[in-house]
Amino acid sequence: MASFSTTISVPASADDAFAYLADFRNAKDWDPSVASAELVGDAPISAGSEFDLVISFYARQIELRHQVEQFVEGERLVLAASSRRSTARDAFVITPTPTGCDIAYDAQFGFGGFLKVFDRGLQVAFEATGKRAADGIVRALSMET
Repeated sequence: MASFSTTISVPASADDAFAYLADFRNAKDWDPSVASAELVGDAPISAGSEFDLVISFYARQIELRHQVEQFVEGERLVLAASSRRSTARDAFVITPTPTGCDIAYDAQFGFGGFLKVFDRGLQVAFEATGKRAADGIVRALSMET
């Protein structure tokens, strides 16, 4: 499984950053690999909420339903998805700072089934994707303030 971890600083408050990231429909705005993102249902976003994402990866469209596994308002958010062919996990830990907040971002992606043989080569591509996503979060949350 490929992974990417970083910590970014943004001028948004921890509460604003959490609200933005928890609405995973916004992933299409900050993660260039996300072609579309929709909330399943119309209940307020909380633990158990689900989002259908279409991820573009090497000219393939991968459909994954992400579920909010951890939802600690203003502090921690974890979403995970799993299908026969792939798994994904995005985790955010948000810490207030005097000028906004720091966001520890950890993402993982891997293939399942016969595609698992490609996992080793996936790391280099996933690091580039993770960097672009982290930069997108910084841009988005810098414009929010």
